[in-house]
Amino acid sequence: MKTAAIILAAGKQTRFGEGLPKSLHTISDQTILGRMCEFLKKSKVEKIVLVTNADYPADVFADKGNVQVPIESKTILQSIQAGLEELDCFDYVFVFSADTYISHENKITVHLGFWTDMYYDPFENVTIFVLDRLHQYELKHMDASKFNSKMEIAAHLGMTCKIVKNDFWMNINTQEDLERARKLYDSSK
Repeated sequence: MKTAAIILAAGKQTRFGEGLPKSLHTISDQTILGRMCEFLKKSKVEKIVLVTNADYPADVFADKGNVQVPIESKTILQSIQAGLEELDCFDYVFVFSADTYISHENKITVHLGFWTDMYYDPFENVTIFVLDRLHQYELKHMDASKFNSKMEIAAHLGMTCKIVKNDFWMNINTQEDLERARKLYDSSK
């Protein structure tokens, strides 16, 4: 089974504040993005595409054999479509937000092999799409201007939303979220 991942980092991080992209902030000695990539690789993900905005540092993935695609995206769907353009013939494509901090390796690596749909945690707003070949094809050909949210995309594709316990990931939207993730890491040592 060939598996790839698209990591979305094209947002303008308006809630987080200006400066370094939130996915490049560190928790312990590792960036949020680096931690996610490490776990994806351990989960047998063969290729990772990072979709960024023009302000994101260039070539973050240059030494890792992955692909970074800077775009001027207006919607989430445009970002996903840009990522899919870099992928071909993958059985499954996982789509993550770059600001998702993964706190427990054992659970993320176990669960990746079993995800077959989109999971949504309304309390943390963490969304993961798992796209089989049919969903990949459909997303590539959808009109991006008609869909303003992840939930609208999921509903259009007939994907079920499932709530999962938030004990192995969290969304970093604000400076407070970043500090909470650091405390979580410190308490888990």
